[in-house]
This record gives sequence, C-alpha cells and structure tokens, in this order.
Amino acid sequence: MKFWFLLVAALAALTSSPRSQAETVRFAGLTWQVRDDFGGPGPNHWSSSLVRVDKKGRLHLRVAKVDGKWSSAELYLAKPMGYGLYTFHVQGPIDHLDKNIVLGLFNYTTPSIGPDGTNEIDIELAHWGMKKYPPVNFTVYPSVVRPDNGHKEFVYPFPISDSYFSFEWSAKAVAFRAFTKPGVQPYVSWTFAPKNDARKRIPQSPIPVHINFWMFHGHAPSDGKPVEVVIDSFKFTPHGPPVDPKGN
Repeated sequence: MKFWFLLVAALAALTSSPRSQAETVRFAGLTWQVRDDFGGPGPNHWSSSLVRVDKKGRLHLRVAKVDGKWSSAELYLAKPMGYGLYTFHVQGPIDHLDKNIVLGLFNYTTPSIGPDGTNEIDIELAHWGMKKYPPVNFTVYPSVVRPDNGHKEFVYPFPISDSYFSFEWSAKAVAFRAFTKPGVQPYVSWTFAPKNDARKRIPQSPIPVHINFWMFHGHAPSDGKPVEVVIDSFKFTPHGPPVDPKGN
C-alpha cells in the first residue's frame, strides 16, 4: 500500500503544470499567486474563482463546478521559504472529507531547484479514493532524484472539528505534528530523520509554500456536492525550535 501511494504521488507531481500568475490574494499577511489553468495533480481544472479571503482574513477553498466543469483551488507563494516551522490552522470537520478530495499543505520544488518528484514536503489530508485509507499523510521528497521517499499515514484518533498541522524543517530532519490547539500534545506526530544521506533525502534549498484543494484523479466528490475548506491561518517561523528526532 505504501508503494502504491508513493507511486501515485510521484505520478501526480510529474503531471504538474506551470502555475498561472494572473490572480493574487492577501492571506496571513502575504501575497499569494492563485492558479487558473488545467493540469496535475489529478489532473484538475484550477479556477481562481474558488479561492477567496473573507472579512476575517480566513482563506476559503472550494471544489465546485465552474462553467459546467468540476474545478479545484490552489494558491502559492512566489517567494521561496527555507528552514523553520510551518503551521496551518484548518477549520471544519476535516475528518469527514470526501474520499475523492485532497487538501494539500506543502512546500514544492521549482525548476531551478530540482525536477518534479524531488524537493517537496507534504501534509496531505486525503483518502486517495478509498474510504478506509488513513487520511493524515506526511511525505518528504528527497533533494535529488532517488526512489525512496519518507512517508507516514495516520487515522484521526477522535472526531476533529478543526486542527493545526505543522512541519518543522531542518537540514537533517522534518518533524510533522497535528494538534487541536497550540500548547497541547499532538494527536499524531512523525519525524523523518534519516541516519544516512540526510542531505540527499531531505530538501536543502528554499522552496515556495502551496495550499491546494483538489480532486484525486480528477474525480468529482462522490456525493456530487461542492466541498469547501477554511484555512484560518498560516504562520512561518524561520529556524524554529530544534527538531527532536524522537518525535516528542
């Protein structure tokens, strides 16, 4: 199952297309480019009309029909970010996402850094088309082309009304956490800290942050209804607290 997931994720990355820079939004004090095209992952139709920021500064992403076609939402920062702590606050019953819907919170490579399938750090909330697949997915793509990625998946241990997701990135480790509110113990956590070749198995160069909400294999929501997720906040703290390889 792990091999299957990594193969699907790699194929999704390989079908990615260049991001449009026609639209921008302000969210979390930053200017984000909004995608408006067709391509991977999925592939999906991507529409800027499915991205908005409300009066409270919260980011809304939707999967819905646009001009008669099921479409998805993505935005990203043009300026790369490096080592540090990345935290996303996601609102809503994310433990009940449709089996065909994926929420991605991730850093993604650029052509100047490396090809698709490298230099990527992913938090993905998804069932990958299968209701029983563990929905919390953490993945680290290497800094160079290699067959081995770091990956771990988890189930939600209890109903989740909203949640914080974070990854702390250093040259030697990436520590993932999910918690219900700041200051409490994470309900799931995993640290990818390879003993050998860490600088080849972990991204080493600054890369842009992306947030997307999309349809796995381009399949519409299984119930045929539009879906929305709210990102309450995003925060980047450069060179955060030292990563604990034991996952504490």
